[in-house]
Amino acid sequence: MRELLDSVITQLMKHGATETLVAAVLLVLGRLLLPREERRELRLPLWLLVLHVLMMVAHRVIVGPHRPAGVWAALAQCLLLTALARVSFLLVVDWLIGKRLNRPLPRIFRDILQALVFLAAALVVFRAVGVDLGSLLTTSAILTAVIGLSLQETLGNLFAGLAVQTESPFAVGDWVEIGESGSIAGRVTEINWRATKIQTADRIEIIVPNSLIARSTIINCHRPSPIGRRHVVFQGPYDVPPNRVRRAVLGALRGCPDLASDPAPILWTSNYADSGIEYTVAYYLERFERRLDIESDIRDRIWYALGRAHISIPFPVRDVRTRDGSPAAAAKSPYSDIRDREAVLRRVDMLEPLPEEVRLRIAETTEELKFGAGEPIVVEGEVADALFVVARGSVVVRVQSPDRASTELARLGPHQLFGEMSLSTGVRGATVQAEVDSVVLKISHAQFQAIIDEVPGLGQAMVESIAARQAAVEEQQSTAGDGRVPSERRNALFQRLRRLFGA
Repeated sequence: MRELLDSVITQLMKHGATETLVAAVLLVLGRLLLPREERRELRLPLWLLVLHVLMMVAHRVIVGPHRPAGVWAALAQCLLLTALARVSFLLVVDWLIGKRLNRPLPRIFRDILQALVFLAAALVVFRAVGVDLGSLLTTSAILTAVIGLSLQETLGNLFAGLAVQTESPFAVGDWVEIGESGSIAGRVTEINWRATKIQTADRIEIIVPNSLIARSTIINCHRPSPIGRRHVVFQGPYDVPPNRVRRAVLGALRGCPDLASDPAPILWTSNYADSGIEYTVAYYLERFERRLDIESDIRDRIWYALGRAHISIPFPVRDVRTRDGSPAAAAKSPYSDIRDREAVLRRVDMLEPLPEEVRLRIAETTEELKFGAGEPIVVEGEVADALFVVARGSVVVRVQSPDRASTELARLGPHQLFGEMSLSTGVRGATVQAEVDSVVLKISHAQFQAIIDEVPGLGQAMVESIAARQAAVEEQQSTAGDGRVPSERRNALFQRLRRLFGA
């Protein structure tokens, strides 16, 4: 056994011992230098080197040491050169060049370089077994032409991929639209020698041949800036001034999630269509992958805003609508009738003691407004001209501290009143936002003041309610150590309210 082992070692030294040692050393270096996630690439050259050694051992045992090696040695040499080529490529390209460039080499360039390295190793093996490469190339011209024609599409993809990598119209991670009208849209996940892989917003992977990309229009939504502008088109009636539509829509877009505030959204009067005036909302967003969700949110807010402003969205001019007995009439608002509104007002604590005829007069002048989830109903600091009753849904009351941090004060549900504190100041002291889709009844200050002057005792009830709520707000905002609000502020507010309401 010892003699056999000595003979194998001698055989290895005669046939590529230096190359085998170099390959082993390079494998050890790769294990030490390459990042952990790339070390698995060393498995292939390791197994090739092991197969090379096993073939040399098998040649010694089966064929014998004095028989010519022939094809057996050529195969062993091929395995050894392939192992050397692969491990050298990993060290030079992935470690040395990648470390110097501080980023990995593009996939397509890695594949082409690796193919060239393997081709060089194959030429060395052919030369070692005595193949005349010149005559081989000369006599295989017809075969080369046939192969070239059959690989025409593949070669087209290869050169198109090289052009994409050279010109770099996009990179891995960019959101792109390819083709007419952005028929292919998604995030680039990989660019290889044959195709580019794109993952859509639906988490579906699309493999696009590089030759198709080279012939198509490419829109890169991440360049030159990740902030891109999008558009939503809608129509308004001809009998409503565009400035009124503009104020209603742009006001509704404030605070819309994932919508860039700088630059702010703008609204254009873009066309006079058959059914109405066509408007375009231009807005900016940073997260292109949420473009469809944001477009939906904007359209929802436009619908709610136009409804609150009593601006109808035009129907096609050829549309025939009926009122009585139609599904539209059956689906009317539950608060369109005065009695329905009075029923809501009757359950408001402050308004419950009022005579029914007084509540009906208030209900006559109320305005029904619908808000989508997340929409602001009133904004802190704005001029106030009305108070509100929650008819359906729920709202959140928030105030902003000097450091611009938002603090939640209360959550109000159906039959609860808000905005009454602005009766004494004329300015909104908090922001009220719809928590879910909600309906509120709007009561103007002038109308409510007239009712207060007419109904005995209502002013006193308003004073006590407003003073209690203001005290609760100030107590929550107070920074005093014991958390109490100075009684002087409460008394001053109480006296101001008594003078306002004559209580």
